[in-house]
Amino acid sequence: MTADLERRVKSTDTPYSYDEAVELTGHGRYNYLLLAACCVISNAGALDMFGFSVVVAAASCDLHLGTTETGILASAPFAGALFAFPWGYFADTQGRRRALLLSTSGLAYFILPLSLHWKIPWLSITYHSWRLFTFIIAVPLGIGALILIWLYESPKFLANKGEITVAIKVLRKINVANGGKDDGYPVHLLEEIEIITSQKQTLWSSLVTQTVPLFQPPLLLRTLQLFYLAVICCATNNVFAMWFPTMVNLFFNSVPGGTTDVGFCEGIVQNATNRVQAENYVCNGAMSPNTVYSGIVLGFFFTFINLMASILASLRRLVLIGCLLIAVISSLLVGIITKPVLSMIFFSLIQITCVGVGSVASYFVDMYPTAYRGMIMSLGMMVARLSSFAGVNVIGVIIVDHCNLTFYCWSIFVISGVAVALFLPSDRKI
Repeated sequence: MTADLERRVKSTDTPYSYDEAVELTGHGRYNYLLLAACCVISNAGALDMFGFSVVVAAASCDLHLGTTETGILASAPFAGALFAFPWGYFADTQGRRRALLLSTSGLAYFILPLSLHWKIPWLSITYHSWRLFTFIIAVPLGIGALILIWLYESPKFLANKGEITVAIKVLRKINVANGGKDDGYPVHLLEEIEIITSQKQTLWSSLVTQTVPLFQPPLLLRTLQLFYLAVICCATNNVFAMWFPTMVNLFFNSVPGGTTDVGFCEGIVQNATNRVQAENYVCNGAMSPNTVYSGIVLGFFFTFINLMASILASLRRLVLIGCLLIAVISSLLVGIITKPVLSMIFFSLIQITCVGVGSVASYFVDMYPTAYRGMIMSLGMMVARLSSFAGVNVIGVIIVDHCNLTFYCWSIFVISGVAVALFLPSDRKI
């Protein structure tokens, strides 16, 4: 225990604030394990969702998919957003750990590994590499579930539920896991904190209690504002991320060597039209190496950008507006630039709104009471991903016939988010 903490240790009958109690647990193995679980689950969720877009692109020839069918399949992961509402309710009423543990468990393992034979006659399919990839992207979720087994429920959630004694026991266990001694943890009482009602309620009345206040003053306008920003950030990133492997593959397959001066939309339309019109056209199911390289570079680039954004976390409104403006400019330039490399860069930069998702999520955490944070976050993501579901399908229907117009309209959609973001409270006030 540091000298600073020792000075703050009180007598056994003096209550501690929750923040003091957490700080006294120290920093060690448990914190690292918790960080690992959050990282694994966060990345596993993204891999499970966005990795499917690679599966769709790779399977397009094997399954004879057109752009419309590709859009339907690529949007399928977002249909799961319908379950965000019950998961948010479950997290706020039954616990964060339990919700994560249930949502990350290995259901895919009972469905995907039907057979490892390359030939499956009774299904009339050949077991290609994309089928194996589909299985592999489900693995990290199972790993996240295993890590959660060694973690405890959030002490703050327990305290908010009125289970103060249990919360202190968990804090004591965390202290031990961090290298402290069980009898050396000084907290025996917690100061009064916001307590969620624990009286028995029917399922419907409980749902009403957790949901209705979010859509009533004084939270109504803030809820609508953050929902709209979440829709813009998530839909812009998700829609183009899900279409990224397919569009980029079509583009590079139409531009041998990537040297011909051809616009992004022209390349996509040319390749997609060949599939339909050419009688002797042979569909190539292999991913272009340039597509793979583009995905790798994009991943490293956005990793770097997110790290830079974390340094500017105190300027989150500025970060959010900056990301939206970059996406607007990129959407406009995709339809104008005819240099393949530049058009690919601007198409990729549209997805920079993924950085803004974190900013919007932080407002959900800071501007709502603890009792509603799980619900508001889940509802916000549900609305955003349902919008993504619609957006992916709309793009699939119109991209071939109205490619440039699609990007111009999307830029108008995103710039409206800039106007809405200007009404967010100053970061100094939060």
